[in-house]
Amino acid sequence: MEQTRYKRRLKRRKRKELKELNLLNRFLFNEVLEDPVAYRAVLEIILGHNIRLKANVQSEKEIRTLPTFRGIRLDVWGQDEEDNIYNSEMQRKNTRNLPRRSRYYQSVLDAGLLEPGVVDFNQMNNVCLITIAPFDLFGRNRCMYTFRMKCDEDSTLDLDDGAVRIFLNTRGTVTEGCSQELLDLLRYVEKSNERVAAESESQRLKLLHNRVREVKSNDENEVRLMQLWEEKAYARLAGAKAKLIEQVCKKLRKGKNAQEIAEELEEDIELITRICEAARESAPEYDCDEIFEILWGEDFYDDEYEYEYEDEDVGE
Repeated sequence: MEQTRYKRRLKRRKRKELKELNLLNRFLFNEVLEDPVAYRAVLEIILGHNIRLKANVQSEKEIRTLPTFRGIRLDVWGQDEEDNIYNSEMQRKNTRNLPRRSRYYQSVLDAGLLEPGVVDFNQMNNVCLITIAPFDLFGRNRCMYTFRMKCDEDSTLDLDDGAVRIFLNTRGTVTEGCSQELLDLLRYVEKSNERVAAESESQRLKLLHNRVREVKSNDENEVRLMQLWEEKAYARLAGAKAKLIEQVCKKLRKGKNAQEIAEELEEDIELITRICEAARESAPEYDCDEIFEILWGEDFYDDEYEYEYEDEDVGE
C-alpha cells in the first residue's frame, strides 16, 4: 500500500533519453558548452563579435565568498584572452526573481576578481552575465534584453563599470537589435535537431550542432544523465516522506490518533501507523529527522519503486 501511494505521487512523464533533449535542458547545455570551441561560437553569436576564448571553460563552477554566505553555481563560465569573464545560464522556469538573482551572481563574481591589497578597481575584469530562457521575463516580447548601468538624468551617459547583463527570450517576437544568426540560435535552443541546424546559414550554429551530436552520441553521457535523474528522483521521494512525517507529528502533538491522521491527510492507514509508532520513540520532541532514520535510514529508496519524475535539470 505504501509503495503504491508513493508511486502514484511521484509518477509524471517518463524521462526522455539524451538524444531527445534540446539545449533548454541544463544537463545538455552544460555538457555542450563546456567545450571552449562550442562556447565561443555561442558567445560570438550572442555578442556579435569575435572572441578569443581561453581553454579554461568550466560548467557548474561553484563560487563561495564566505562559509556563512550563500554561494553560487554557474552553469557555464569562461574567460577570453583579454580577461573578460562570461557566465551563461539556462533557465527553463520563471522563478520571478531572476533580475535580483543576476545581481547577486554578479556581486559574488565581482568579490573574487581582485587579490587582497589591490587598490585599483580598474583592474576588475569586465563581466557579462547571459541568461537564456523560453519565456519573456519583462513582458515586451523582445528576443534580447541588454542591461548596463546608466544615469537616470542623462540616458546617454553610461556608468562604464564593465558589467553587462543579457536576457535572451527564445520565444520573443520583437527582433530589433538581433542578427539572423542570433534568431537562428534561439530557435535551435528550442529545437536542437538536424533540420533546424541545416536551415541556418550560420557556420557557428553548425559547429554548435556538431558538438550537440557528439555529446548525444556518447554512451557515458547517457549513463551520467540516468544517474543524475535517479538522484533527483530519490531526493524528491525523500522530501515527500519527510514532509509527511512533519505533518503527522503536528497532528500527534494535537492528540490525534493514526486513524484520524490517515483520514485527514488522505493517506494509507498502514503507512501512517508506521510513522506514528516510530514517532513515539522520539516523543515528546518528535524529531522528524530521527523518525525518518528509524523508518528508512540511509537506504530509504527501494528498487521496486517506479521513478518517473520529470525534473527540469535532468530529463524534460
